[in-house]
Amino acid sequence: MRHQRKTVKLGRKEGHRKSLLSNLAVSLIEHNRIKTTLAKAKALRPLAENWLHRQEEHHSCAPHGQGCAPPG
Repeated sequence: MRHQRKTVKLGRKEGHRKSLLSNLAVSLIEHNRIKTTLAKAKALRPLAENWLHRQEEHHSCAPHGQGCAPPG
């Protein structure tokens, strides 16, 4: 049984699955919208959310939302 298995296989081997999800993520970021199957969208969602969360952390200048001074 597949209890506690996080990887959605999508009927592909590991390399093909990684490439597929990577390409979907890039398309989502570039175009803000993609047309795909529900299974692929559900597999992509945690990856895209993780990427966006890391970008938000990277761009914050100070903790607790204090903001940062503009350059110049």
